[in-house]
Amino acid sequence: MRRNFNYRANFNHRREGKLSGTFGFSGFTRDFLSVGAEAPAPHTKQHSFAAYALERLDFEKVGFQFGGRIEQNGYRPEGDFRARNFLGFSASGGTRARVWNGGTFVANYQHSFRAPALEELYNHGPHAGILTFDIGNQDLVAEQGDGIDLSLRHTTTRVRADAGVYYYNIRKFVFTAFTGQDDAASKLPIIRYEQSTSRFVGAEANLEVQAIPTLWLSGRVDYARAELTDQSKPLPRIPPLRGSIGIDWRYKAFGFRPQLVMARKQDRVFDHETPTAGYAVLNVAGSYTFVTRRLTHVLALNGNNLTNRLYRNHLSFVKKIAPEMGRNVRLNYTLRF
Repeated sequence: MRRNFNYRANFNHRREGKLSGTFGFSGFTRDFLSVGAEAPAPHTKQHSFAAYALERLDFEKVGFQFGGRIEQNGYRPEGDFRARNFLGFSASGGTRARVWNGGTFVANYQHSFRAPALEELYNHGPHAGILTFDIGNQDLVAEQGDGIDLSLRHTTTRVRADAGVYYYNIRKFVFTAFTGQDDAASKLPIIRYEQSTSRFVGAEANLEVQAIPTLWLSGRVDYARAELTDQSKPLPRIPPLRGSIGIDWRYKAFGFRPQLVMARKQDRVFDHETPTAGYAVLNVAGSYTFVTRRLTHVLALNGNNLTNRLYRNHLSFVKKIAPEMGRNVRLNYTLRF
């Protein structure tokens, strides 16, 4: 049971020449109460407050953006648990420059702060949603990281493309560590919340091309490599190299969108983590739209995993016992007015 109260206020200041921006504050209070013999966390009151500002400088061919945020999070658990309080600062800066007709270069830097979540600090019990036995860590400290991302974007009437790379170094990164042990009572695998310095490096690219006025071709690829640098181990639950290719055909009221989704095997795994095989899955979506008076009717027929491929999502905690859904078809009717 959760009782939450949230508030937020944003203010836009008067534009001064090429400078514009917003500032504000937000926060919430949370009264977390989990009942039952297997309640994973104690009754805890959490309060959070943040103040922030974001400014923009816009010129004809280049723009700059910079901002900052100060944030406080406090936890007051009942019973034999320690109260915790976290205070930190985040900041970011970026630039956007037009480099050719339709082309834009974007660069961003950010320094981040994240307080541990309530569940990461205090959980101790079965987690029914992911079929694990969670053990929190009351000694966790706040994450702090620095990162950059660079991207190129190109947009014209017939081509939409973007490609980017990123690098993040996060100190005291909180992650779920598989222990290889099972809880004696629940028989669920035990995971512990631990932290260590981590490094994330990745890239992604998207491309959409209009072949003819009614037909678009699309493709996407992304890859991430994440490691615990002080342990020289891969982080758990990191997706493999993934990609997709698809078609979007529209003619009058009809739409037809087949897509092939692919993933490579993931064998860069953490201790006691299960590797997963690669796969290719075919999905097809079709729709018919018609209008009557002031109403829009949409009939949609979606088919997923039409080849009925047995495959597993590497990000899933239950992938060992529960593969992804097999062949399935859905018929939807949507009425808009």
